[in-house]
Amino acid sequence: DKSTVVMNGVDTDQLYYIPKDEAREHIQMDTAEINILSVGSLIYRKGFDLLIKCVAKLKLDARHENIQLYIIGSEGAEGDYRRELNRLIDDLGVKKNIVFVGQVSNDELKYWYSASDLFCLASRGEGSPNVLSEALACGCPSITTDVGSAKEMINTKPDLGLCVKPDCESELLSALDKLLAVNLDRIGNFEFYSQFDWGWCAEKVSHEYKKLS
Repeated sequence: DKSTVVMNGVDTDQLYYIPKDEAREHIQMDTAEINILSVGSLIYRKGFDLLIKCVAKLKLDARHENIQLYIIGSEGAEGDYRRELNRLIDDLGVKKNIVFVGQVSNDELKYWYSASDLFCLASRGEGSPNVLSEALACGCPSITTDVGSAKEMINTKPDLGLCVKPDCESELLSALDKLLAVNLDRIGNFEFYSQFDWGWCAEKVSHEYKKLS
């Protein structure tokens, strides 16, 4: 009761809504495919294995047979889980459906978030996940696990996306299937979430300090 939580801000000069077709053309992504984007270091904690398993099941449905999962990121401080992920991809027969993009510059990220049908953070542990705020600032419908402050972030407005239990493949699969079937207001969500820039964050922190003086 003596604490106040202030969300991280987001760089709205770099991250903002772009029409999906325009964004896909920029990064040369097939306009017809259904795609999911995930961003993070290639480590076990990020839950990419769960997401890959879900994609393997989604592609069995005729509605999602052209599904693609794009993973942006490289090895992190906790190691490189890529070998295990590639083994899982081979075992599930989804090599054509998974793309490891590697690192992407900050000024290109807005195109990836805007081009994607949805963003998914399947992490097993986070603090205040910047990638989720980046996706929401671009208006991308998002799914996150209930880790760190992610649930608070996704619930700042109805219909930004869905929050599921961490490390639960069945809940994640259900959320992916549900969100792929609806059209959320990407422009409205972008306009709402773009208020949470770093200026907003600084003002909130300043306000809390002034209350103590």
